[in-house]
Amino acid sequence: MKQRILHFFLLLVAAAFFVTGCVNARTHNTREVDDCPHPTSTAFHSYDFGTRESKYVYVLIDKSFSYSPYVQRDLGIILSSVVNNMYPGDRLVLQWLGLDRTTQAIFSYRRVKWIEPPLLPPTPTLPPVTPTLTPGGPTTMQGLQAQTSEAIVGINRDIEQRYYCDIGNWNAISDKRFQEWKNQRQEAIQAFRVGVQKDVEEAKKEGPDEGKLIYENLFTASRMLHSAMAKSQHSAYVLIIFSDMKEWREVPPDRDIDLQGIKVIVVNETCQFAVDCDTEATWGTLLKQYGASNVKVLVAEDEIKDSLNAYLRSIP
Repeated sequence: MKQRILHFFLLLVAAAFFVTGCVNARTHNTREVDDCPHPTSTAFHSYDFGTRESKYVYVLIDKSFSYSPYVQRDLGIILSSVVNNMYPGDRLVLQWLGLDRTTQAIFSYRRVKWIEPPLLPPTPTLPPVTPTLTPGGPTTMQGLQAQTSEAIVGINRDIEQRYYCDIGNWNAISDKRFQEWKNQRQEAIQAFRVGVQKDVEEAKKEGPDEGKLIYENLFTASRMLHSAMAKSQHSAYVLIIFSDMKEWREVPPDRDIDLQGIKVIVVNETCQFAVDCDTEATWGTLLKQYGASNVKVLVAEDEIKDSLNAYLRSIP
């Protein structure tokens, strides 16, 4: 029995020396936490990279002589309420709604450059820690066990502190990459806005047409939107029409206008109040017959700029 106790005592002493040696080795062979290049942290930062969802916004602007008093204002609304709600991955098309029924009437065709989210560094993990010894046995053994457990606690504390240092380093590197990504996104948005602004300024130099072909231009717009839809290029498709929607033909021409899956907004600034015109009653019904999933008519009383802002912000 005495030999067993002596044997266990010697093993415990050896373990104490071993653990103490490990502490010294860790102290001399790894950098101190005070030398951590970034503030330590016990929690990882989180980042919002959004989604890959994007929208395709197609805008028709009435170019007829009768609507010409409203064109400059509408172009301003497009720049402030439509362009400013376009983000990386979104596409915008601006087309005159006049006598030209082809894509030649498009005066701006741009997409906000998509910026891929950055790759973050591998997430550090906490190394396994050593469990402390359970007290027991003679008083001398308990003392040695306490010393050994204290040494183990020191090792574990050192492991944890260096883990917190690793988290701090991960946060610093990730913060930098996230900020660089945000800057690149903002640069892409700004480049897009500048480009559209130039297109609009150039388009303002054009004079009005004698009339407009609403059905034919709706047909062109629907084909363009469905072409992108067939390729699954975007997650939402929106058609905005700035016009008084006055059509000189009583019977619509035989056109295969397909607005399935497309949200439609009609902006008629010639009407102060909805009751002043029949845009919603006439065109709201017809556009739904063409398959539009949602039709919204805005007139002056609706505070068009704010309403467009709110509508486009609600679309991913």
